[in-house]
Formats: sequence, C-alpha cells, structure tokens
Amino acid sequence: MQDRETLTLLAKNSIAKKSLGQNFLIDPEALAKIVECLDLKPGEPVLEIGPGIGFLTELLIESGAQVTAVELDDNLVTRLKNTFGKKLNVVHKNFLDFDLNEYGPEKFKVVGNIPYHITTPIITHLFGEVGEPQSWIHKVTRLAMTIQYEVALRLVAHPGEKDYSRLTILSNYFTEAKLEKKLPQDSFLPAPRVRSAIVSMHPLSEPPIQCTDLKLLRHLILLGFGSRRKMLKNTLHSLEAQLDDSLDNVLRSCGISLNARAEDLSLTKFAALTDAVARAKGAMK
Repeated sequence: MQDRETLTLLAKNSIAKKSLGQNFLIDPEALAKIVECLDLKPGEPVLEIGPGIGFLTELLIESGAQVTAVELDDNLVTRLKNTFGKKLNVVHKNFLDFDLNEYGPEKFKVVGNIPYHITTPIITHLFGEVGEPQSWIHKVTRLAMTIQYEVALRLVAHPGEKDYSRLTILSNYFTEAKLEKKLPQDSFLPAPRVRSAIVSMHPLSEPPIQCTDLKLLRHLILLGFGSRRKMLKNTLHSLEAQLDDSLDNVLRSCGISLNARAEDLSLTKFAALTDAVARAKGAMK
C-alpha cells in the first residue's frame, strides 16, 4: 500500500471534477478498512463504482480479487487502463446506466468511494425499491462504500431517531447496514465540505417482513415521510374516504399511537399498518 504522502501527491496531480462529485480518498487506513469490510477471497469478483485514480482499485487487485471498475470520466478510464492493464476490466459508463445482469459473475461484491450527490440513486440501482427488487439483487453479496456521514446515519438509524427516514426503511428492507468508520474531511483531496463515513451493507436473502400489498406499503411510506414532522393521522388523511372505518381506529388496531409520526414506525409496523389499511379498504367492496 502506498503511503499517504504519495497518495496526496498523486491526487494533487489529478484534476477532480466537481460535476462528477470527485473527491479522491487518500487515507491508507480508510482504504484498507474498505477492503477489509468486503472480506474478499482470492479470485472473488468485485464491482467497483467510480474508481477514480485507482487507489482503492490497487488494493482490491492486490487482494487477489477479479476487479471490474465502472468509470464515467474519459480521462480516468484511459489512466486506469494504462495503470493496471489486463489486471483490471474497465467499463466506461455511468454506473446508474449499467445493467448488472450484463456483468458476468453469478455472485459478486460491490465497492466504491461514492459521489455523495447520487448515494441514494446508487443504492436504489443496486437493490431496487421496497417491494420492487432489481432482477440482479440476489447476485450482490456485500456492499462497502464511503458516503456522506449524515447519509450513513440515516442508513443505520432506529425508529424515533431524527435520522430515521425513507432511506432507512429501504436499507432495512434489503440489507443489514453497519457504520464501520467515520472519516475526517482531510481523508480526501479535495476535502469535501461534509463529513464522511465507511458503511457496509449485507443483503438479506429475503425481505424481513410479510405484507399483503407492497404497492400500498410504498405509498404509505411515501405519504408518511412526505411531511415527516406531521402526525401520521394527518399525512394519511387522504386515505380516510377509502376506508370503512376511521383512520384513528385503523391506527389503533395496529397498536400505533394517534400522535405517531412516520419516523416512529419500524418497517414491521409499516407492514402491519399496510395490512390494516388494505383490510379496511377491502371491506368497502
């Protein structure tokens, strides 16, 4: 592994494109931690998102992994090919446009120093939406990435906490997420204005809940978090005309307080509420 001084010099000699959210990770310990989170075995396929200059790429290759890197920047694609040659498969594409079914391995791990402004789209592209998994979801066995610290808190939040959000629900539906390490701003060059963190996500073999109407579940989550400071009975008020009972009674039947907000409900509680709403709607038919 190259030392921090060398990584810093290499990063300074590269032009980071703000439009692509490029901040090069120059902390050797952080780079090593990301690789550690993947628990790689020799020959194991790894898909790297946005390899940039290739600091993380180098460690992945040294681990014995078979690395495919998806990079959008024309100049960096050329640099990566020149640096690693046949040791690295480079795909010149926006990762959000990359069809993971076209990636050969039946099972693989995903890693990256993620552009912060597209963290949620990347997670959605990998896993899907609640009730609408991507067709390749069972191919992804582990994910490790650097993201904005505040977003990392949302991934691992618990009901009732201020960071609990729709992203938390999405994370809980598909994965077990863990905040592995908080990173200072000077871990990157150029240094971002926000704090960062390394997170790992272990995909679940099956969703942790059963729900009769997944489309309705997504709708209730969307409504609930659409005005997160409002009580659920107010954010879901538009449903009341479709129910054979009052919304208050539907909430009570699930053991949900009338003062509850979306951030107070676990994924399990949202599923129970969905089933109760579906029953109340069905009784009107």
